[in-house]
Amino acid sequence: MEHLLLENSKIHYPVGDNMSYAYNYIDKVAEILLPRLNFNERVTLWVRGSSGAILGALLAQKIGLNCMINHIKKSGENSHTDNCFSTRPGIHIILDDFVSSGETIESIYNYAKKYIGGQKIDYLIVNSFNSRTIGFQPNYVICNDSFEKIMQEYSPKIEELKEIEIEF
Repeated sequence: MEHLLLENSKIHYPVGDNMSYAYNYIDKVAEILLPRLNFNERVTLWVRGSSGAILGALLAQKIGLNCMINHIKKSGENSHTDNCFSTRPGIHIILDDFVSSGETIESIYNYAKKYIGGQKIDYLIVNSFNSRTIGFQPNYVICNDSFEKIMQEYSPKIEELKEIEIEF
């Protein structure tokens, strides 16, 4: 897992009431993410809740036409259909605002793994970690928190971790 540090990109809750922060946050995420993606590569964003949907739409606009959003409903949410996902090979990204209990991220991951088979989650993108456990290991974590804070609070069974240098 590689850690990619976001700078000056705090998000405020509720996201829909603080859109200037959401735009800034997604701009900073895109600065790190887009150079790592191939132009024709298919990207699937996995999100949950209204904050995830808002952030997902903003990031999908930056990624372009090869991006789709899979929105996992919270229990009690209703719409025209049940959870209905399209899946395809490519890059899989879990996007959320905060990791508090870890429950939302775990729920997103559990839905995603049903549809992507043995493929790994490529990116976990969150504003910050406040959780002690997440039961999976993405290839990359993009967040505001320092590598040290993530290592204190992120405790899946990881054998080897690597930090990359980000120029400030």
